[in-house]
Amino acid sequence: LIHGENNHQLQEHGLRLVESFGLEDRLYSLPYQLSGGMRKRAALAASLLSGADLHLLDEPFSGSDQMRRKAMYSVIHEVCKHRETGFIFTTHDVVDVIELADTVLWLDESETSPVTMIDASRGWTEALRYQLLQLMLGENEK
Repeated sequence: LIHGENNHQLQEHGLRLVESFGLEDRLYSLPYQLSGGMRKRAALAASLLSGADLHLLDEPFSGSDQMRRKAMYSVIHEVCKHRETGFIFTTHDVVDVIELADTVLWLDESETSPVTMIDASRGWTEALRYQLLQLMLGENEK
């Protein structure tokens, strides 16, 4: 449970998350009744409600349209602002990276540079965006 919240507060918080993620009409659905994107959003909401200090997410925004993604980005920004929590997520979408990441570990099959780190903790400058683009295009020179 989220530290310091009673059951009523937790339930209210959960309902707000469900609404933010566009799942209010699926509140009592079973997982097999949800689309892939809906299952991802439900898993993210459950993770956020757990009160964990670290959330491990595999492609959490896949299957969601831009409007839903923006709503989820907003929720994650709010959670980070109010709690000391971290997120490790995998993605193939550069927008997810630029919107949420302050540190990127780019994994590559290259033998010369299998891991590249980008520190964007001070924001995504044009130089960092260019470095990310080079990585995406396979043009990274170390």
